[in-house]
Amino acid sequence: MDQARAALGFAARRSAHPRGPRHAPGSSLFVSDAQEALRASHRESFFAEMVDPMVARAKVLEVPIAQVVARIRQLDEGDRT
Repeated sequence: MDQARAALGFAARRSAHPRGPRHAPGSSLFVSDAQEALRASHRESFFAEMVDPMVARAKVLEVPIAQVVARIRQLDEGDRT
């Protein structure tokens, strides 16, 4: 090993493979951040496209929001059994 690689220590040995390292250091953190950002975007879209119109429609029909929530909880409990 030349002196430059020896000075870098373990990191240089880890990336010494002829095709380079399998992944860039910290890339899994970047992927995790990107996945969370995508999930957050999907959650926002879900509420904007599904929940908000449902609540607006319930108000027009004078269905109490508590009743809507109770129905959602009932459906959720049904999924668990």
